Amino acid sequence: MLLAGDALIARPWSHVHDAAFLAMLGRIRGADVSIANLETVIHEFRGFPQADSGGTWAHTPPEVAKDLRWAGFTLLSHANNHAFDYGSTGVLETHQHAAAAGLMLAGSGSDLDAARAPRFVYTANGSVGLVAMSATFPHYGRASRSRAGSTGRPGLNPLRLQPSGRVIRTPQLIQADSDGNLSAIVEAARQSDCTIASVHAHTRGKWLRSYSRRLIEHGADIVFIHGPHEVGPVELYGGKPIFHSLGDFVYESEQMTRQPSDAYDRLGLGDNASARDLFTTPGFLKTLDESRAAYEGCLATCVFEGGAVRQIRLDPIDLQFDDRTDARGRPRAADPATGQRIIEAIAVKSRRLGTRIRYDTIGNFGEITFA
Repeated sequence: MLLAGDALIARPWSHVHDAAFLAMLGRIRGADVSIANLETVIHEFRGFPQADSGGTWAHTPPEVAKDLRWAGFTLLSHANNHAFDYGSTGVLETHQHAAAAGLMLAGSGSDLDAARAPRFVYTANGSVGLVAMSATFPHYGRASRSRAGSTGRPGLNPLRLQPSGRVIRTPQLIQADSDGNLSAIVEAARQSDCTIASVHAHTRGKWLRSYSRRLIEHGADIVFIHGPHEVGPVELYGGKPIFHSLGDFVYESEQMTRQPSDAYDRLGLGDNASARDLFTTPGFLKTLDESRAAYEGCLATCVFEGGAVRQIRLDPIDLQFDDRTDARGRPRAADPATGQRIIEAIAVKSRRLGTRIRYDTIGNFGEITFA
């Protein structure tokens, strides 16, 4: 089982022959099942840009779906703050193009039941179920239930915190979302050999750690958290891993060639401004685009034996922060110096949660072994 972090991917990459890129693909293709968080919308602008976005209005051309399948991915999370950038139509387009490429999406759908439903992949070595949810999204982006005489709204599977207008010391989850997702995990565990819970969350804290443990108690074998755009710790709960963040897997926001007028207007740019002008204007994604941490991550491979995780391998990846060509944002296997720094950063954070990670200097990877 291989997990990759946030994939804000804007361009095809099957033409790339960089050795470090191909080495990374070898890890992805070598797993029975490879999963990433698809933090974009695969569409052809049939939908409409929403009034708000997750920083940029995500656009990925349909041919990228084929390249993700070519790279070795079969199952993707699509519950995140970019999933609704182009409304319900964008959600449905993303599913259409993903299905045509042989990819399966969890976490968004034609209504709430579809968005919350587990998605399954079957392999010769066992089956995998994925339930994907998001705690960070525009409030109108969540899917709604269908009922007699009323069709539900396409959107994402929500994991809502209490409304922002209510002052609370510790964030609390909306019970309907909490219970609904726990029930989906129970159902996924009933039907699969390995169950993964995917959670997109920009707001962190005790609530997230507590809910992650509840997901495991209800049947999840892995909890896969993403959203902060930097690597985080690995926690073991009852021998099962909680990945608090694998960082970014692809970060190509500045490679997107089309943005709606809202993006230009909020920065005072006129109609003659290009997308390049937009992305180089201070104040537009400036914090992330100038952060090296947003251009680093790792791939996590979990080896299962007898229904339990026996080994976790962390392969560091480099999204080419210093490259000012169109390669910037595309992942590749990290060089040893970068790789050691990434793994040691994860190890330091993980030790605070009681997890020990060994860095292999010969293989350039981190490893967690189980008795």
